Amino acid sequence: MGFSITGSYGDTGNQVSYTTLNFRSINYMLNNIDSSVRYTQKYLGHRWAFTVQSPPLLRSEAFQNITNANRPGDLGTNVVPPGIGSTSGTASGTITVQLSSSTDPAYNYVKGSKTIAVSGGSGTLKKGDLIRFSDHSKVYQLTSDTNLDGSSTDTISIFPGLFQTLTASTVSYNNVSIKVDQISDEIELQAGVDGYFKYQVDFIEVI
Repeated sequence: MGFSITGSYGDTGNQVSYTTLNFRSINYMLNNIDSSVRYTQKYLGHRWAFTVQSPPLLRSEAFQNITNANRPGDLGTNVVPPGIGSTSGTASGTITVQLSSSTDPAYNYVKGSKTIAVSGGSGTLKKGDLIRFSDHSKVYQLTSDTNLDGSSTDTISIFPGLFQTLTASTVSYNNVSIKVDQISDEIELQAGVDGYFKYQVDFIEVI
């Protein structure tokens, strides 16, 4: 079934609010010493990782969710990080990638690019927002604010650089899900003196 952080529970019928902890950026580097005895590093890839923490739950509610939790190796669960999965700006409407390059080139849509041309939508996207393109699963973070006027070419600046060359795609900026696997096969229930239980699950992005 995969790990769920939405919905209500049969025992109380209450909606529950999870929180995101320790959202982190992992850059995989290869350290090397070349033939001239110079120390170098090669960039190998990037992943997001984060912890999801439950609110205080009844014991039956806590067990209900952890017994349905995603298992390591069962790849492909999509989790929207609570509290940070949607833009902090005012953006609305459909934002579409423009498959074009500037003459600088200040922006383009090819693998490795960190600035992409878009059109459509209105309002603002804010630095630190998470986005996802519709043609692949990698999630990116905006490195600057963007004002969308809905008519002309705008640009979005992202980290990390594009994992692949974009095709015709749209940009998700609300309820952005990250494709993840659990880091550990262990989930620990923490019992409070009030009789309620909490737990945490550590996730890492998979591409």
